[in-house]
Amino acid sequence: MLLVIIVIMAEYPKNVPARLPLLPQDIKWLSTEYYQEALSGFNLYEPLYWLPTISYRVGDFMFWPWMVCTIASTLGCCYVAYFPHHTEYFDMPLDAHVVMGSALSFLVVMRTDASMNRWWEARCTWQTITSSACNIAACTAPILRSPEATELVLMQLMAMLMACKAHLRGEKIVQEECGGRMDWLFVSKLNRSHNPPLMALKEVLSTVRSNLPDETAAGARKGMSISHYDETSEQLQEINHAFQNCLKIRDTPMVYTYVTTLRSFLIVWLLTLPFALVGKFGWLAVPVHSLLAFLFLSIEQMAVEIEQPFGNDANDLPMESYIMDAEKTIVEQIPGYRFDGSEELEERLAQLEAAYYKRSGTPISPFARMGSPMKSPMGV
Repeated sequence: MLLVIIVIMAEYPKNVPARLPLLPQDIKWLSTEYYQEALSGFNLYEPLYWLPTISYRVGDFMFWPWMVCTIASTLGCCYVAYFPHHTEYFDMPLDAHVVMGSALSFLVVMRTDASMNRWWEARCTWQTITSSACNIAACTAPILRSPEATELVLMQLMAMLMACKAHLRGEKIVQEECGGRMDWLFVSKLNRSHNPPLMALKEVLSTVRSNLPDETAAGARKGMSISHYDETSEQLQEINHAFQNCLKIRDTPMVYTYVTTLRSFLIVWLLTLPFALVGKFGWLAVPVHSLLAFLFLSIEQMAVEIEQPFGNDANDLPMESYIMDAEKTIVEQIPGYRFDGSEELEERLAQLEAAYYKRSGTPISPFARMGSPMKSPMGV
């Protein structure tokens, strides 16, 4: 009996299983509550407003360097206060620090720009994945042999997006994030794979190949099945290529020597800066030095966070939001999907057709609905 179950699991889902019934369209593949709660940890804001974007945050990455710099300037001021005849030790010319600070500013800008380019490339690459998935949902899934096959392909596409998110974060898909429309057995199979997104792409292609339209039927157009299959293959290859680019970004950090050189000279510059500030500004050197350290360390912290855009940090890509947007598009491809208000619209059209038939004695051609909006013969 165990052997039979293993064989069935290995073959799933080459053919459309009978246990995937067509569900009501309000049942989704994602758990909306789970995804909305996950989105609360990301920085989502409106660029037109100032106050929500004014924020100062001290993360663990920059806290201790910042505290060491602040304490160093404070100790320097205390030393000058107790030994005023040693003030010349803390009155070095600022020229050297100005030149070195300018060079460090240039290096920090380059570092941040490189991290931002990685972040933007990751965003564009993820958009390629979702766009290709929506293309398959709109162009290939509706032409399959049965509504059940269409439903299965749509479910597999959503599972693929969830698998991409989880794999990029080094996680597995958890059952809490799956809605009532998602097949947990299929998701469990993906979780057991070394590369879940690639396994999902394989299953999508297998389902499409097994459920293409029958070209031997009367009136069927020859070559359409091959055309749709080739188009699906190209879209899946595009998804795989984009996902591999995401893995490249995730697994390739910034050059080690560049980061160590920048940080080493930045720390030396910050720790020696009190020797040029305390003698000239006195106790005012403490907030000035602390503010400069906070500025440079905050920029470095930002660069580190956006360098790896696929995590759960506040400045990372909110992939949950992108997947929820893709679901809103893909769910409309469900067989028999009805938009909000469609019943009222059909009822209104039926009334207009009845009024037109009553006056003219001829029914409205179905092609008339596809043209410009029909003016009511009753003047309403």
